[in-house]
Amino acid sequence: MACGTSLITLGFVLANERQFHPLTTGIVRGFTAVVMSYAVARYRNIDLSFPSAHNFRWQIIRNSIMTLQGLVYAWTLFHLPVPVVVTIYSATPIFTAIWDYWIFGVRINDIQRRWLAIAFIGVLLVTEDNTLISDIQQIVRHQFIPSRLLITFFAAIILTITQFIHAFGIVSTKHIRDNDSFKVCYMVGLLLLLGNAALIPFVGKAEGYYWPDLLGLW
Repeated sequence: MACGTSLITLGFVLANERQFHPLTTGIVRGFTAVVMSYAVARYRNIDLSFPSAHNFRWQIIRNSIMTLQGLVYAWTLFHLPVPVVVTIYSATPIFTAIWDYWIFGVRINDIQRRWLAIAFIGVLLVTEDNTLISDIQQIVRHQFIPSRLLITFFAAIILTITQFIHAFGIVSTKHIRDNDSFKVCYMVGLLLLLGNAALIPFVGKAEGYYWPDLLGLW
């Protein structure tokens, strides 16, 4: 689990360094999830259909949120330092615990609270960004807010709200009854692939991004 989380973060960072548009990142993630989930499902004879209307509804709700989170996460990497993005992302377990309590009445014990606090504080301690510190000093000295800092603040707020909604998507998995994890991953991939591809006509080839020629789509 820890390795998987680390690889996801490294994948987003790599896409950011290569200047991939967030939609491109989402399409690649979706394509990979669909192919891998389908291959494993065929090997293990797992049914990928959705006969239950209840499960299908919660699959759509949950995985639409996951699609939104992936898009926002990739976008904020262009406007926030990586440590800041990871710090905000690390608040997801706290948000998840809040949603779990609100919806299912699940309480975390004292030990879990301590570990959550230690984990979050640990990320904060290793987060350092001299550019942000310089901006804050400039505000204090000259009573002036740089436009770049406004964009940074806006991106941080958007990501925090998105992670809070993302935590609801994680908790909503409990509503999906008798469903295989590969079916959930397959549905995430479909929505990532189709959802991001559907937005391309409204975005076009935005300048400043690298758009790889995926199957001649560009």
